[in-house]
Amino acid sequence: MQLNCLDYSSTNRGGACTHDGSTQFGLVYSYGSAGSNNGQIASIADSVDNGRSAAYTYDALYRLSTAATTGSAGYPAWGISMAYDRYGNRTDQNQALGNPPMNHLTIDATTNRISGDCYDASGNLLAESAPPCPSPTYTYDGENRLAIYSSAAAYNYDGNGLRIQKCLPNCTSPTSSTVYIFSGSKVIAEYDNGAAVGSPTREYIYSGGALLAKVDSSGTKYYQQDHLSNRLVTDSSGNTFAQLGHFSFGESWYNSTSDKLLFTTYERDSESGNDYALARYNMSRLARFSSPDPVAGSIADPQSLNHYAYTGNDPINFVDPLGLSCEPTYSGPPDDLTFEGWVCTDGGHAPDLPAEGPGGGNSSGIDALAQAAKDLSKKKLDKKNCQKDLAELGVSADQIRSGAGAANIINGVGSTVPLSSLYATSPNPLVQRNANSVTGTVGSYLASNPGVVAVSQLGGSNIYVNPGLISPGNYFQNLGTAFHEVVHNVTGLTDPDIQRALGLNESPISENITQKLIRDCL
Repeated sequence: MQLNCLDYSSTNRGGACTHDGSTQFGLVYSYGSAGSNNGQIASIADSVDNGRSAAYTYDALYRLSTAATTGSAGYPAWGISMAYDRYGNRTDQNQALGNPPMNHLTIDATTNRISGDCYDASGNLLAESAPPCPSPTYTYDGENRLAIYSSAAAYNYDGNGLRIQKCLPNCTSPTSSTVYIFSGSKVIAEYDNGAAVGSPTREYIYSGGALLAKVDSSGTKYYQQDHLSNRLVTDSSGNTFAQLGHFSFGESWYNSTSDKLLFTTYERDSESGNDYALARYNMSRLARFSSPDPVAGSIADPQSLNHYAYTGNDPINFVDPLGLSCEPTYSGPPDDLTFEGWVCTDGGHAPDLPAEGPGGGNSSGIDALAQAAKDLSKKKLDKKNCQKDLAELGVSADQIRSGAGAANIINGVGSTVPLSSLYATSPNPLVQRNANSVTGTVGSYLASNPGVVAVSQLGGSNIYVNPGLISPGNYFQNLGTAFHEVVHNVTGLTDPDIQRALGLNESPISENITQKLIRDCL
């Protein structure tokens, strides 16, 4: 399923998605023609103002190549084209039409950093000027978190790495300050300038991961999103309060209220123009982060080995809510408006955030996956598509629940358990027969495949994991990973066997399996 239509209006559509005079924000999505539809969005038609309609093309590596709008009196047409180097850095954003932002970078092929800019030894951007840097624009703490921006702002973080305070120009003698209260990775309240505990300056209300409303002294404002970002803000009477739009990589296009919640789920800092992305800061004008991803990346997706690039240079179809791992651009759908999202393969690492679902907390990766397996053992797994998947795999929901309850999560890093022993227990005779041809140990396999989260005992109960690739805060990803590995335990099937049974034809195999189980069953 793919997202085809969005409609925000005062009319009850009865489950249908159509646009008429009551539509305040409406979109129609198009993809490649039959036989060439790989899931990337080809165009988005705007029913309220056709001038905002946009078309996109991609290169052979699925990176955004061009973007252009139709144009109208209120929204003049613009077009951009991108160029990338061999390492996946966007080196040029050129104007093809109108007056969109342009940018040119020269990248040092040795360090993958911007030539002529100043960096510290950890690869964090210090200044957009040549070294030496006696007075850096960006100053970082011992955990590579941005602590000071020029002489304009200072930032403090909690033990989970979440930014809980911003002070202007500093926290010693601030002229203004904001304290942030989080639930999981979402800000639910903000206190400006020492506001009383019972009187937050702003409160935020969510449905799942989507922002529904902001409550402040002016009243309640409601946010409506497209597949990426906030686009329409309405008041309590349903009247349009603001409209928001950005260029492809996040630069501001129209934002008359200077709303800081402009690009995906990020907060845009007015002092720098950069986006706070939880683990790092995104510089939309450069199409890259200011600091490198601490995760090695996956050889299954070579572009993930570039530690600075934003979402593999496909900002139309990917989001990166944690600044570490990409997620589908649309999830938790209403009825048939489901977008079959993609997931970036950077190893699945995320900060140690408090869990956003049940069974989380700041536990280790092993504990987080064990809790996910325990929670899986209580799931109904009765959705229609889930039942179909299980039937294709030849298992029942009861078997999955039982297997999840019996799952034994083990640290596989450095394990000397022979890899062949995981195949020998499979009830599938073909898999058993191949056991003797499998060499090495669990530990050596995980070490040589840095993007692999887990390997399982086929037909058994053991699941060997790389705990460093499991985020305690990414609850539903952990639930999907547990489900995937339990399928191995219960069926004794290998990844290619499962892939064929589920009709998955793309790679990386393991990610497709996990994401399909999340979409269909969880």
